[in-house]
Amino acid sequence: MSGSGLVFNLIESGKEPSGTCVVAKSFADVVEAVDISRCEDLNRSNLLCAKLFALCDRGIDIGDCIALLPTATELATLLPWLEQQDADPGWPAHVRLTLTDLGNRLDHVF
Repeated sequence: MSGSGLVFNLIESGKEPSGTCVVAKSFADVVEAVDISRCEDLNRSNLLCAKLFALCDRGIDIGDCIALLPTATELATLLPWLEQQDADPGWPAHVRLTLTDLGNRLDHVF
């Protein structure tokens, strides 16, 4: 893949990791990196994984995450996956704080 993209496994709710999400600088990077014959639909769970990771990583996706209206159950389900997406020792605590803030903004008890 040209450019600097990020490839990470995605989970379906209640299932083992089943797909790969490619976050790239351009659509051309995605087309170059993905075997189109093997593509699956980008479903809500995949989009939520990508947006929550981006929120934790960049901190600028709060509006998108609020607009997706994740439930408290969705946030709790994705928390363990998100905590494992960075090797920094402070990452899991950062993820918990970020999801707690998002949950509070959505009036969830999280």
